[in-house]
Amino acid sequence: MTGLRRLRELAEIVVPAINPEKLDMRVYMYTCGTVGCIAGHAACYPPFVEEGLHLEDINNWEYKAICFETETGASAVEEFFGISTDQFDYMFGSDSYPSPRPPLEEVIGRIKDVIKSKREGESNV
Repeated sequence: MTGLRRLRELAEIVVPAINPEKLDMRVYMYTCGTVGCIAGHAACYPPFVEEGLHLEDINNWEYKAICFETETGASAVEEFFGISTDQFDYMFGSDSYPSPRPPLEEVIGRIKDVIKSKREGESNV
């Protein structure tokens, strides 16, 4: 599956299924597995897990790290979705939203912005 297809699936299936009370853009996923950011929820989505995106409990922190191939954190998400650091920050960065619990519609809109920019061959949003 290509990065563009993964982004579409993220916008159309993963994000709409998130309970807004289980969204917290400040952390990938707490070790209890109940609350996390959009990328953390994506790493729990079975088709993405089958493709290698996953969460790991590293160093017994209170939250899990997101991993893909040899990458962790933002680099793992960027590699999995085929996005730039600026695109990562725009879609997943906790500081890019006015609240750590943004409306899902806003998150979906940002993902669609990146999809559109990738279709048009732009590297930034």
